[in-house]
Amino acid sequence: MTTETSSDLRRTLDSLRSEAKACDMVVCPQLPGFQFEDDGPDFPILVWEGTDSEYVALAQNAGARIFYAEGHVFDFETVLTNRVAEYRVSQFLYDQEDDEGPSPDAYLVEGSTPWMLDRLQQSTHDWEGRTGELFLIQCVWLTEGVAHILERRAQWFSAFEERLQESIEAAKALLSENAR
Repeated sequence: MTTETSSDLRRTLDSLRSEAKACDMVVCPQLPGFQFEDDGPDFPILVWEGTDSEYVALAQNAGARIFYAEGHVFDFETVLTNRVAEYRVSQFLYDQEDDEGPSPDAYLVEGSTPWMLDRLQQSTHDWEGRTGELFLIQCVWLTEGVAHILERRAQWFSAFEERLQESIEAAKALLSENAR
């Protein structure tokens, strides 16, 4: 289920927290930090696909004591920087720096980290104004060794992610073609 706007997400998050409190669950405003191995989690996860109220009712019926519910606020620069860092670490990009720091024209060097960041900023600038908006809510409760997860995303964030991925793929294709 995709929620249309950031304010819809806020209402959904508030509603989920209220319902969980009404069911005598302790509501924690953060998610626990899950450790994942390379091949996935070392515990079972159920990604909820039903309604929000059914999710809370199941938590109550299953005897969950703690209900984790977190809202994530969008930060345009942070998302782009993190995405570029993922690709730099995978050796898709390289840093164009020397001991004195980055060159003022480093962004012009095709394949450099600043080059990629600049490409992503240009292709996704329409979403820069969304900084500060809620874009994702995540809820988790655990019982019997299973993490039950509910996620809702703002529709605009899905479009942003799609454009971001398209831009990354286009940059990879350009670098691959130019390398030949």
